Amino acid sequence: PHNMFLKMSSELGLPATICFMLFLICIFTKFISKFTHLEEKNQLIALLLCVSLLGAIAHSLVDFNFNFATNIVIFFMLLAFFYYLLTNENKKSFNNKLEKAILTSLCVIMLIFISLETINSGAAFLARNSWDQKDFKQA
Repeated sequence: PHNMFLKMSSELGLPATICFMLFLICIFTKFISKFTHLEEKNQLIALLLCVSLLGAIAHSLVDFNFNFATNIVIFFMLLAFFYYLLTNENKKSFNNKLEKAILTSLCVIMLIFISLETINSGAAFLARNSWDQKDFKQA
């Protein structure tokens, strides 16, 4: 199916789809309730993250783009940043340098993962293209 929720329903069942939808609804209701309490600089970041996530979900209603690992990793990383921004607004961080190091490390790992998958998919495309053209030396 060309729909994230239909695919999830057919593969994992209706209870899993309902749990995932409730998970998303909880996060976005938290956004609605906390948005006015955020600092002005964080309001813009939260709004951009919210629009990005809603755009990905809206696109997934007509085309299932989460079958690629890079898309699902980016989606859940944005979701994690979004949730972190909403929940840590009024808390004193225990070590700001540690939090920045962890976030930077996660971003670097995600970038490496995406790069490796892109290189691997490009190599697979070239091998498949060579195979289709009966050029077995290059494949």
